[in-house]
Amino acid sequence: NQPGNRMESILNKYIDSFLLKEISVTGVITEEDEGKKVALLPGGFKPPHSGHYQLAKHLSKLPDIDEVLVIIGKNSRSSESDPTITVTAEQSKQLWETYTKNDNNIKIRIQEGKTPVSDVYDLIANPDEFQAGDTVVLGKSDKDEGDKRFDRAASYVERHNPGVAVEQVITPQFGGKGMGGTNMRNIIAKGDKSGFISKIPDHLSEQDKEMSWNLVSGTNESLNRSLDSMIDEISSMAG
Repeated sequence: NQPGNRMESILNKYIDSFLLKEISVTGVITEEDEGKKVALLPGGFKPPHSGHYQLAKHLSKLPDIDEVLVIIGKNSRSSESDPTITVTAEQSKQLWETYTKNDNNIKIRIQEGKTPVSDVYDLIANPDEFQAGDTVVLGKSDKDEGDKRFDRAASYVERHNPGVAVEQVITPQFGGKGMGGTNMRNIIAKGDKSGFISKIPDHLSEQDKEMSWNLVSGTNESLNRSLDSMIDEISSMAG
C-alpha cells in the first residue's frame, strides 16, 4: 500500500471513532448502548394463581425481554368466608418461587414502597436499577385497557431518569372463572384443597401442589388446632 493510502485509512478510523463517541454523548442510542429490557408485574397476588403465572410467562417471552420482575404487595389479605384465613406477602413470595423455580428470567420481590405501583415508579426513576438505553415494559390485560396507573410513567422517567424507555403492552387475559384472589382465599377458608389445586399452575409436580396447599392452609390449620385445644382446656376446667 502507498503511504498516502495508509495515512488516509488511519485518519478515517480516527474520524469514525470520534463520531461514534460524539453520537453516544449526544444521547442517540447506538447498538452498543442498548441496555436491558425488563417487564415489571406489580400486584397483590394473595395468593398467586395460574392466571398470574401465565401472565408472567407471557411477558417473559416477549421479544428481547431479559427479565420479568414480579412485585408483591406487602399487605396481607383475608378471606370473606369463615373461618377467616389470611394470606401474607411472604406466603405469596414462596408460592411464586415454587411456580417459577424453572424460570430463570422471572424474579420475585415484595413491595418496598407504599404500594406495588409506587414501587414501579421508584424503580424506573432509580439510576442504580435502570440506566440510559434500558427499557421497562409495563403489561396490563385487555380487560384493564382503561387502567391509567402507568399513564404518567413515561413522562415521570423522562424527568427523573432520562434515557430509560417505558413501553406499555396489552396482554391477553389469563386464567378463567373464579381466579380472583378473593375467591381463592374463600376456597382456602373452606378447606377446599382440590378447588385450590385446580387454580394453581398445571406444570407443578404433585409434591409442589401439596406443598403449596400446606403453605396457605397450614398456618390457619395450626391456629384452628390451638383454638380447639384452648376450648377443650376451658371445658375441662369448667367441668
